[in-house]
Amino acid sequence: MRDALVGLGWAAKQADAAVEAVAPAEGQPVDVPAVLRAALQRLGRG
Repeated sequence: MRDALVGLGWAAKQADAAVEAVAPAEGQPVDVPAVLRAALQRLGRG
């Protein structure tokens, strides 16, 4: 997910922070498209 956000132009540090903020708790299923949408919204391009 980080690589997708970096590919869209954000710095790795920004991408990491956005994904960490919206990712589900460890052990929970990950809906990748939903996490990416939430991270984009957090970064301001939702």
